[in-house]
Amino acid sequence: AAGHKTAFVAAEGAMARSAPGPVFALPHLERSLRRVPAAARALDRAIRAWRPTLIHAHNPGMAVISALATLRGARVSTLASVQGLPPEDYRRASVVLRIAGLPIVSCGTEVAYRLSSNGCRVSAVIENAVAPAAAGRAPERVRAEFGLDAGQRLIVAVGRLVPQKNHDLAIRALADVPRARLVIVGDGPLRSKLSDATATHGVRDRVVFAGLRPDAPEIIAAADVLVMPSRWEGLPLAALEAMAAGTPIVAT
Repeated sequence: AAGHKTAFVAAEGAMARSAPGPVFALPHLERSLRRVPAAARALDRAIRAWRPTLIHAHNPGMAVISALATLRGARVSTLASVQGLPPEDYRRASVVLRIAGLPIVSCGTEVAYRLSSNGCRVSAVIENAVAPAAAGRAPERVRAEFGLDAGQRLIVAVGRLVPQKNHDLAIRALADVPRARLVIVGDGPLRSKLSDATATHGVRDRVVFAGLRPDAPEIIAAADVLVMPSRWEGLPLAALEAMAAGTPIVAT
């Protein structure tokens, strides 16, 4: 929106396919040191093709390959942002970030505190933020799209279908919440497993997998409650969007 040209270096996936700019292929690291050289070479090819002014690496793994490809930022100005980590990972991540040697930006004060407590210097804290809630579709239209009957409550969970987000807990809890429907906004590798869980807990007819939705803030605004059963978070955008819309939150 500010007029800057932006490109992405990312692994294959739905979000990469919908990125608003060129996308250069990047292999999944999957926390494997053996994959770091290939990923760094992939980033190097992207740098040569795109010639960026700035590289923004998301989280420690990307900081490592960015440090290798840019000679710790000497070749291209580079920074690393940390959006949150499992509590048990901060010590190891801080070591990785110190080795990478890039300026670090955290998404909130809690993330900065955990990094600095493990000897990692944080250059800046730029807290995650969302736009003010905008007028969108009427809540009745959102409820109708997801098949809610009169008197049914709309429960919404937003996040990638990965272990961190712990959607299985929301599905299990729904069994004890009558007259409610759970809409899960997001996609990921646990889609099939979570679908099986809806049958196991007897709620298959009350759970909707909505997939990736650009109108997620409107869905959150129409909900009776946002549930966030995550095992860990940094400063989660879905919670901020719910607060902006005045939607109650139930979170771990």
